[in-house]
Amino acid sequence: MRELFEDMLANPRDYLQAREGRNFEQRFCIGLDNRGYNRLANDDIDDGLFAHLRQMVLDWIADEDIPNPLDFRKHYLFQPNGEQQYPDILAFDGDRVLVVELKFSRERQGKPMWNTGVPRPRGIYVFGAYGRMDITFFRGGDVLAPEEAAELHEFFDRLRVLQETFNREQMAGQEYGFSAYVRKAFDQKRGHNPDAVINFFDNPQREALQQAVLDYLPASPPTRRTSSRRSRRRRP
Repeated sequence: MRELFEDMLANPRDYLQAREGRNFEQRFCIGLDNRGYNRLANDDIDDGLFAHLRQMVLDWIADEDIPNPLDFRKHYLFQPNGEQQYPDILAFDGDRVLVVELKFSRERQGKPMWNTGVPRPRGIYVFGAYGRMDITFFRGGDVLAPEEAAELHEFFDRLRVLQETFNREQMAGQEYGFSAYVRKAFDQKRGHNPDAVINFFDNPQREALQQAVLDYLPASPPTRRTSSRRSRRRRP
């Protein structure tokens, strides 16, 4: 895995030749395939284990490693929760489960679109910009502390309570059914902090963030392959 990330830094054009996000994702998967990772399907994993893994992966604020509960030691799932859903890659890498989210821009913008989700502490975020022909990456917890992530999500939790109260008390008799609706969305800008870093490519801490990812990644996990029934998802 570390070799793949080092190759993205050394040869970003190899991964950014196509101007579509799905092609960027495909090239990353090819990079995994070429380094001996075996692609799995969701059905290859027991239902209960899969549900448990999914719960840990989607945790907004947890930052501890996810232990690998399977016999799969050099394998991966692509978009295990579906297209457009976090994460893009779930890698069973030795004793750990690694979570990778791939972000892509056709233009030269310096930050990804976050939409309804800010960086999760456990996630490794890979950001490629076709317009720059450049790739960078960082761990979620290195750019947004778990405590800050919790505060952002709690803000919307409070708004939803206000939304329900307002609609119940003020809009219950609205003839055409209009009501207030809070949409969860996040942005990255300098509106409240004029010194905020909003360009990951020009970021003075870019190399340090990248090195933190490389230091986190194992260079060569065990390659033992298995067909153990304990790892296979039960079918109805």
